[in-house]
Amino acid sequence: MNKNFEDRLDRLIRTSWAKRVHDAPKQIGKMKAEHAHRGALHSSMTIQRLNEILCRELEARAILVWQAIVRVHKIVGIDKNVDLASYFKDIFSKYHQEALNTLLPIFEKESQIMKSTIPSTLTETAKLSKEKHDVEIDLYVDSLRETDKETVAPRATYNFYGSVGAVQSGAGAYANVVQHLAVSEKQEIINALNEVKLAVQNAADRDEREIHELVEVVDDSIVELAKNNPNNTKLRACFHILSGSIQAIASAGPAYQALKSALLPLGIMLP
Repeated sequence: MNKNFEDRLDRLIRTSWAKRVHDAPKQIGKMKAEHAHRGALHSSMTIQRLNEILCRELEARAILVWQAIVRVHKIVGIDKNVDLASYFKDIFSKYHQEALNTLLPIFEKESQIMKSTIPSTLTETAKLSKEKHDVEIDLYVDSLRETDKETVAPRATYNFYGSVGAVQSGAGAYANVVQHLAVSEKQEIINALNEVKLAVQNAADRDEREIHELVEVVDDSIVELAKNNPNNTKLRACFHILSGSIQAIASAGPAYQALKSALLPLGIMLP
């Protein structure tokens, strides 16, 4: 009935996931190397960090699925007789479960290697993510009903609540992103920013003025994050500047990866 929609959606999701296929393994490898260097490879901290990396990856893939659903729907459309909310929830659930089934064995394999009995929170994270996206789907469908009532070319307005990236879809479209970061998530971003700051300060191939300006961007980002209602637009601009700049610094690879990982709860996925 909606073969064209499902075909386009599947291809878009597969290609977006393919770009991330090496991300979690790289982060896990780096984390294990760091813990091994400190003599803590088989500690509970290693398992906890493994769990955190996989939970962030699960959330990142969920974000990509929801963004793909919105994008393909706006371009391809769906039969008007379809119950959109139920249809989208079923589709989201299918891909979300697939992502969970892909990531759980990684945790189980690493746990067996380290002989750990600490359980993963991936299933719990998946449940909460599913509930959150169910609400986002309802809000999206509600927004379509409101748009249908307008008589002039309306702007498509999507209000996303949670860890999602902004979706731009067509002329005049805009997105309101309401973020509710946990204290631990904010602290992880700040820690990553401090790594970036250190890498920039130690960059021998950058002139003094550029170093000073980039350090200023880092400091501004940290100050903004500490606010009760941070300016998302300002933060995204800062993160864009920093990610582009540190990629050009040969010695800043670890700092870039730390920032890339820390920004996932914001729905920001760096290349």
